[in-house]
Amino acid sequence: MKTLITLSTPHLGYFYHNNSLNKAGMWAISKFSNNQIINNLLMSDSRNTKVDEETCYRNSYLYNLSLNQGMGWFEHVMFCGSLDDYFVSPLSAFATSRESIQMKKDLKSKIWEEMRINIESNLLECNIYRLLV
Repeated sequence: MKTLITLSTPHLGYFYHNNSLNKAGMWAISKFSNNQIINNLLMSDSRNTKVDEETCYRNSYLYNLSLNQGMGWFEHVMFCGSLDDYFVSPLSAFATSRESIQMKKDLKSKIWEEMRINIESNLLECNIYRLLV
């Protein structure tokens, strides 16, 4: 296949929100309406009181999707994102990281980095473009 273009797609979920109002809204929707898509994006779709938080993240839909090799089927992969997007962080849209996240020792940063590495490892044979719009 030739080209995959993703437009402000939250490849790494919503761990790092740009907007506290969105964060509060996503939390409220997640808690009160049990919306499966929001739970997937927040990586809270595999919550189980019998396992620890790290295992819950690793069992989530988005984490498992990061392990999928589908993006690697394309010759060119273009990640598009915007600094003006108050819903999807450019870091999540570009499936990338920054040093401040890499230096953190908390669980969410660890999972974020693992997912980023999972995605990038599937793109070794692809031409990757990151377009800031």
